Amino acid sequence: MRFLSKSFIFFFSLLHRLVMVVAGAHAFMLRNLFARHPDADRPRSVKRDWRKYGGRAVRRG
Repeated sequence: MRFLSKSFIFFFSLLHRLVMVVAGAHAFMLRNLFARHPDADRPRSVKRDWRKYGGRAVRRG
């Protein structure tokens, strides 16, 4: 009986840890999904060109 109770405790602690890891990963992904982009309110002419200029704001045209 003692072995059975210890195995239940071990199983549920492992299950709890797995659920917490999965929930944390989903929370991280949802936070990134719903976060506003830093250039969202800028006019198109001053949006950052990330590939060419390494993230600095650049005026095009």
